[in-house]
Amino acid sequence: MRKLIILFFALTFSQFCLSQNDTTEFSGIIKYKNEFEITGPPYDIHYLILHKGTDAILYYKEGKYRYDFCIDGVRIHSVFQFKDSLYSYHIYECADTITAYLNKTHEINVVKSELKCKVLDYECENITIISGSRFEYSFFYSKDLPYHDKSVPNQSFYKAVYSNTNSHYLKHITKKTGPYKYTSISTAISVINKELSDSVFMLPNCIIVRNPPPKFSNYYKRYNNIADNLLRCGDYKNASVMYNRAVEYDSYDNGVLFNRAISYLKQNKFLKACDDFALLKKKNDNEAISLYKKYCNCNILKSYYHNELIKLIGEQNYDKAITYFNYVIECNEKDTNAIFNRAISKYNNNQKIDAFEDILLSYKLGDNEVAKFINKNYNKEELGKAYFKLGNKYFIQKDYKKAIEYFSTVLNSFPNSVAALRKRGLAYKKTKEKEKACIDFKKASSLNDEESKKMMKKCCE
Repeated sequence: MRKLIILFFALTFSQFCLSQNDTTEFSGIIKYKNEFEITGPPYDIHYLILHKGTDAILYYKEGKYRYDFCIDGVRIHSVFQFKDSLYSYHIYECADTITAYLNKTHEINVVKSELKCKVLDYECENITIISGSRFEYSFFYSKDLPYHDKSVPNQSFYKAVYSNTNSHYLKHITKKTGPYKYTSISTAISVINKELSDSVFMLPNCIIVRNPPPKFSNYYKRYNNIADNLLRCGDYKNASVMYNRAVEYDSYDNGVLFNRAISYLKQNKFLKACDDFALLKKKNDNEAISLYKKYCNCNILKSYYHNELIKLIGEQNYDKAITYFNYVIECNEKDTNAIFNRAISKYNNNQKIDAFEDILLSYKLGDNEVAKFINKNYNKEELGKAYFKLGNKYFIQKDYKKAIEYFSTVLNSFPNSVAALRKRGLAYKKTKEKEKACIDFKKASSLNDEESKKMMKKCCE
């Protein structure tokens, strides 16, 4: 009986102890979406632009923190923090050293407020930390994501956050005042509860540089600095992602275009590389011209064009499809299939007149499908307009014989078209066929075309 009483007491006591600490410490991953708003004159536009639309990932397990900063899914920078260490460790992708900063104590003011918000399905409370005279950090944290770091509060910024929340934050707002103002907002977009391996928190086997002299790294200032580092260490895929960002910001930087082309070549993405080399070729970049000749020829690119064109047409990216059809036709000017499909792409891209010229070229080269396409997609009036615009195009290009051919085609269907009569008359005048020019001017004048009447007086009387 005494044994049963002791056993009952032990079970009751253990249940009491569990009830005192029945919360399971969070272990897992929190993903954040970052937004950045400039509210004052930017002190470094490259740095500020860099932060727009970025993501971050927080890993946590038993007092171990790792925070990854990402752009377009590319990890750029990681910060490691351990509850038993006085340092935070910063690692940049492709760097050969780790930078360790002492979490120095400095004057901060912690304010608990009544502010609340809901992030995902979590109810969040708020603390605000004021650091110095220009920075205010507002953390919204959920008690449903606790950690058990019972560190004694001190004036270290990290310790102040951990000790006052004892839970993971799901939203973080940073406001900077002073002459260069900005607001940064980091909001959780997913919370994954899972047991993480200790390897997630292992520092790479690199030299650790502790408390280096203050220096703002160019690595962070420009997308192309990041891309150059990734290219240097052979991460070609992510390098091209960062070069894309750099080109969006400054499409005139020849160095960025060239390095992006190299990163594409290393991934065997010859078409994209050749697009960049073609742009640089127009700018007389000798090295790009040399590489264009080496890699951007018909023998190498033929199969790539075929696969890419199917994809582009499926995506209705007709602009790019037309560019690639141009390359195919450069390789073989009598490729009726490429010419006709370029016409279809132009037609679908609302370039009906240019499409019509390809259709005629394809027809002359013996493509029997062309007549069916014309009958289905162009009525008599549209054909007349198309031929007239083609005539105008060649007139402007001073190819008067070709212009006469197209204006004559218009007049076969619309013999009283004063515009076609006048323009063909002008084309005959340019080819010094005065008699034919005067016949056209005379007929157009009889149809009350004032310009033709002037030409009659000037050339034919």
